[in-house]
Amino acid sequence: SSNMLRGSPEHSPETSHLFENDEGDPSDVFRPFSPRMSLLQGLEDMVQRFLPSVRPFRLVGAFTLTVISLFLPISSFGPAQRCFSILVLSASLWATEAIPLYVTSLMIPLLVVLGRVLVDPDTKKVLDAHTAAVNISGQFFSPTVILFMAGFAIGSALNKERIPASFGHRILSRVQHRPRLLVLTTMFFGYFLSMWISNVPAAVLSISLVMPLVHSLDPKDNYVKQLLMGVAIACNLGGMTTPIASPQNAIGLQTIEQESHGEVTIGFGEWMLFAIPLSSLFLIVGWLLLIVLYPSQKESISLPQPEYVRYGFRQYFVIFTTLLTIMMWATSNASTHIFGHMGIISLIPIILLFGSGIMTTRDFDALTWNVLILIGGGIALGYAMDVSTLLESISKSLLDRLHDSSTWIAMTVFVILVGVIGNFISHTVSAIIIIPIVAKVGLTLGHPKILVLGPVLLCSGSMSLPVSSFPNANVYSLHDQHNERYMKTSDYLKSGATITVIIIAMTATLGYAWMLALGF
Repeated sequence: SSNMLRGSPEHSPETSHLFENDEGDPSDVFRPFSPRMSLLQGLEDMVQRFLPSVRPFRLVGAFTLTVISLFLPISSFGPAQRCFSILVLSASLWATEAIPLYVTSLMIPLLVVLGRVLVDPDTKKVLDAHTAAVNISGQFFSPTVILFMAGFAIGSALNKERIPASFGHRILSRVQHRPRLLVLTTMFFGYFLSMWISNVPAAVLSISLVMPLVHSLDPKDNYVKQLLMGVAIACNLGGMTTPIASPQNAIGLQTIEQESHGEVTIGFGEWMLFAIPLSSLFLIVGWLLLIVLYPSQKESISLPQPEYVRYGFRQYFVIFTTLLTIMMWATSNASTHIFGHMGIISLIPIILLFGSGIMTTRDFDALTWNVLILIGGGIALGYAMDVSTLLESISKSLLDRLHDSSTWIAMTVFVILVGVIGNFISHTVSAIIIIPIVAKVGLTLGHPKILVLGPVLLCSGSMSLPVSSFPNANVYSLHDQHNERYMKTSDYLKSGATITVIIIAMTATLGYAWMLALGF
């Protein structure tokens, strides 16, 4: 999938950490400096030739903010104050990508144990190092992480057997004489895949479907922008639909259970009932917006023929496993007393696919482990913020400002906050930082589902920049035959920012009304 993502051997600095093979050429160490480079650029370039994953000035900035945070009076309780500094360091490193995102996640258990931030909930005494190490490390293999592992495994199996490409072509061939409808169909394809295999592999598979068509068109044609931006928007919106559709949903689901100590839960079907009507409406709005912003006069499209796929036992076995898993996820509330969590159900497709030999050890090694580690790090940080009482301190401060406000005002404030921040840092990172605080405030106000679900939608709905999400960066990385990008940053600002503002407005109005109607 790495080659599929690239579209070219080169990537921008903004997206390089999203790809696994951007290690650089060791011979670049000896490449001479350009005389036009500034001193700072030269220093950074020199460091990156030896340490290609490090952005030194961003790293210095992150550590500077962390030192400053040590002196900010966030809490009088030592563990909470130290946990705040860990939060600042983690958020700064995630936001700036000074080092790879998953490496920052791996730092969290180390910092939590060394910082002595975990306390006993009853005595408020700092836990010993061994107990703290066991507790924080266990978050990396929580049921939520297993849930995503199953999504990635199913996506990998479908791609390996070339099921999405053959299935997708059959659908698109029916609308090739109606170009506008073809764009909507492509968007729905990515949106639907995102529901079940997460919007990371769905974005890869959707691009693999449309790129043969894109290569057959003029790179400057507005129709190309409709197709590619449509895939990015659709997969972002598809990330809203189910608990496994994106990491931020998993974080929201885990956080609301964790903060309420299991008293407030959101089932798979309940999440879909809330999110699918809203996100489907957003999808239609996004499609219409692309037609207006990128007008095209095409009247018919000729689709290239895909490689023929003969369906046999392997293909039907993967389809059966996928449908079985979807059915068990959708009815997970009814089987909670048996399995305990959707994550345990998620072991079934993993065992079936890899135990049968359909998926091999090499396929297992190729799963998107960096994203799984990122999710685990987010859950671990949320756990540390809760146990250290940092969340309690921050939520009390926010409640002092929002105690006279209605639930709608509180939700709208957080929706706008996430809608803005989520454009500049990744969707997952914004969820890691903000959702635990929102959940704590929501529990205090008595409407945790409303306050969490609204901002979680905007974690996926913020798409104004190439770095805002994986689907955005995936499309941004594509180059034409002249090694020029199909999509520019200005395209994201034009279409992505507009749809983000629309989603904020619709979530604060229609979304709020829909949640009240559902009894949230």
